[in-house]
Amino acid sequence: MKKKIIYLNHLSTFQKDLSILRLYYKNCYTNPNLIFYKLGNYLNLNLIWYLAFKNVTQNNEFSYIIINELEERELMKLKQLVLEGIDIWGGVHTKRKSLHSIQVDFFWKDLLIEEIIKIIIEPIFEINFEHNSFGFRPYRTCHTALSYITTQMQNTIWVLDGNLKGWFDLINIDQLLKILTLRIQDVLILNLIKSGLNAKIINGNYAMESDIGIPIGSRLSSLLSNIYLDFFDKWMNNLCFQSCDPKLQSIKNIFINHHLNFISVHFLRFGDSFLIGINAPFYFAAEIQKKIINYLKNYLHINENFIKLDIKHLSKGVSFLGYLWKRKIAILKSRFKNSKQNYAFAVLEIEIKTLLKVLQNQNICDGSGKALPLFAYLHLSQKESNVKVNNILLFFCNWCALAVNRRYIVAFIAGIFRLALSKMYAAKFKLRTTVAVLKKGGYFLNKSLGINKKKDITIPKILYSKYNQIPDQTKSQIYLKDLFKYSSHLKQGKVLNIILRI
Repeated sequence: MKKKIIYLNHLSTFQKDLSILRLYYKNCYTNPNLIFYKLGNYLNLNLIWYLAFKNVTQNNEFSYIIINELEERELMKLKQLVLEGIDIWGGVHTKRKSLHSIQVDFFWKDLLIEEIIKIIIEPIFEINFEHNSFGFRPYRTCHTALSYITTQMQNTIWVLDGNLKGWFDLINIDQLLKILTLRIQDVLILNLIKSGLNAKIINGNYAMESDIGIPIGSRLSSLLSNIYLDFFDKWMNNLCFQSCDPKLQSIKNIFINHHLNFISVHFLRFGDSFLIGINAPFYFAAEIQKKIINYLKNYLHINENFIKLDIKHLSKGVSFLGYLWKRKIAILKSRFKNSKQNYAFAVLEIEIKTLLKVLQNQNICDGSGKALPLFAYLHLSQKESNVKVNNILLFFCNWCALAVNRRYIVAFIAGIFRLALSKMYAAKFKLRTTVAVLKKGGYFLNKSLGINKKKDITIPKILYSKYNQIPDQTKSQIYLKDLFKYSSHLKQGKVLNIILRI
């Protein structure tokens, strides 16, 4: 089948579509409370359909797509069916977010429609989301959330550790649609979303009827959950920063009268998990805990069984996004005076136990940290195996960038992978022991262990095999640069580049 390349930002091909989308995204930014009545007209734009196809099949930052004639024909047929209002939902697949070719995939229609809806409605709600709401948003990754903790939530004593795990499966669809109708009044778009939420949920080989909940794993689930919980974010920020509640304000007044105006409350949410850092006595944190539980039960109609909200002291540590956030105490000695002073500060660490569980699930080591042979790479050459292991080590090095024990963790992981790879090489090249592998292949496993037919092939070294090779820890503010870039794009009106990534 003949393939062709289509450039999505080509001025001559999609000049009219680009100008219409720019005007639409500009209206979303300049009028954050505007109600949209004719969103279905944007489904006529070919650019949106090609862009959705690119995001579902290629999932890269390039400004072009590669498509063949059959895929293009099927794409235009699907566009016509949607414009005619025909229900095309076959089932929402909870474990599939991308596909390779629409010729062999049974769920390509559902994935494309989910992406189309996301492209159209995301700019309407994205501009109104709170600044401390992270997760599944442009330029707001887990690292920016952790950077927010290290920069904005340093003065914290008590932490409210909240979680709504499992609740999204029981969201009332009618209530979610009522929230959407506050900004969207287009019948075609609302019917698409409603039929998608009521479609069958396919998990593996099982299909279930759906009348409640958001299918977690679909391309729309993160956006819809952020839309639903945006009311909670706004209420929390109003409670924390303005303290309009009379009971909380009366507690604050007591400290102000005693010249102890040090109370501060900071809120952060990432998906279904949220943290509230409080610099105040315990009973102030307990009062906020009661009010949050009452709000989630009475206004968002969340069952109490799904609300997990514990009060923890920061010295005991709080687990969040794979990190452990806790308070440490350092002793500062004076050079000129024989005096010592305790200095408390909050840090982010990575726990060895949680890390070992991740490696154990991938059959890289057992629960105690003993390396297992990396037989998943047995069919690969020595060069390909080393490259794959190096990519994993680079990922862990970037992931641990905000941890104070970063170099220790990276060295620990590199040691496990190097030993696991040596055990696999010992079995593959019949060298019996890992000592023989390291003797022949070198400390970095970059010397050929077998017969090297192509002598010009260079085998890369295993990264971070020595402690001094691990790069220095980067500052936490470096991960806020994406957030600043995002806000500067919004000020300049470049919302189209943010949402569409072209």
